[in-house]
Amino acid sequence: MKHEESQKTRQKLSFLHNHYIPRKLFCDDLDVSSVIVPEFYPDLNNTYIGNMCYFDSLENYFDYMETKQPYPCKITYSIENINILKNISQLNHLMRRGLRIVQLYHTKSNRFFSCNEGLTNEGLALLKKIEELDMILDLSHIPEKLLRPVINYFSGRMIISHCACSDLYIDKIPRANSLSMKTIESISKYGIIFGVAFLNDIVSAQAAPCNINTEELFLNIVEQIKMFASVVGIDHVALGPDYLDTLYFSQRWNVKLLFPEILLNEEGFKCLYKELSTRSLDSTDIDKLFYLNTESLLGFF
Repeated sequence: MKHEESQKTRQKLSFLHNHYIPRKLFCDDLDVSSVIVPEFYPDLNNTYIGNMCYFDSLENYFDYMETKQPYPCKITYSIENINILKNISQLNHLMRRGLRIVQLYHTKSNRFFSCNEGLTNEGLALLKKIEELDMILDLSHIPEKLLRPVINYFSGRMIISHCACSDLYIDKIPRANSLSMKTIESISKYGIIFGVAFLNDIVSAQAAPCNINTEELFLNIVEQIKMFASVVGIDHVALGPDYLDTLYFSQRWNVKLLFPEILLNEEGFKCLYKELSTRSLDSTDIDKLFYLNTESLLGFF
C-alpha cells in the first residue's frame, strides 16, 4: 500500500524534444519520458549514453539503444537532421524501431525543403508519407514566412517541438526557432502542439541573450509558457528543452549557450511547478504541460 501511495505522488515529466535526459532526473520523485533526437557525434554520445559511439545510420543507432537501453524510461525518437534519412521508404522500417517525429528543416536547405522556396517535390512526397504512416511532422526552425504553405499542404499531426515567441524579446528580433505572436495565434487553429525550449538563444528576453544569468532564464521560460498557454490554450503546450550539452555547442558554434541549471534535477521542476501555480495555472493545467499533452500525442500511457 505504501508503495502504491508513493507511486501516486511522483511528479511526471514528458519532454517533447530533447537530446539527452540528465541522470539526476531519474529518481524516486520523478517519472520521466521523452522524445530523444539521435546523435552521431562520438563525444556527445559519450555524455549522453556513456559510450564514444559513432553511428553511421539510424538503424545502427537503434540497434545500440535497444541492446544497451541507456535510459530507464519510456522514450521515442525524432529526426532533427533530415539529411540522415536516406530515402522516404525508410520511414516504414524506422517507425517500427521507435521513430515517431520527423523535422522537415534545420538551419540549412535540404532536398526536401529550401529556406528560400519552401517545399521541394521530394518534400511534398515526404509529407504524404508522414501523413500515410500517421507520424508527426515537426515544423521547428522553418522560416516564419514559409510556414503556411507547409501547414496548408499537410493534414496530419503537427508540432513545433522547441520554440519561443519573439514578441517577448526586448529587441523584438527573431532568433533561432522563434515565431511572432501573430503567427502563433494564426496557426494555433490547426491543433499544433508547441514545445517551449529552455535555452537562452531561443527563450531569453534579453537583447543580448548570452549575457543573461540562469535565474533570469528560468523566469523567461515561465513567461514563455504563460504566453503560449494564453494564446494557443494549455492543451497545446508542452516542455521542449532541446539539447543540454551547452559547453559542446557553445564551442562548436562560437556562441555562449545557457541552460537553467535548476532544471537539471527534480528540485528545479518542483520550483517550476510552484512558479507556474502562481501564474494562474492550476494543477490540471500544469499536469497537461508537464506530461499529459506529450504523452497523449505519443501514446505514452
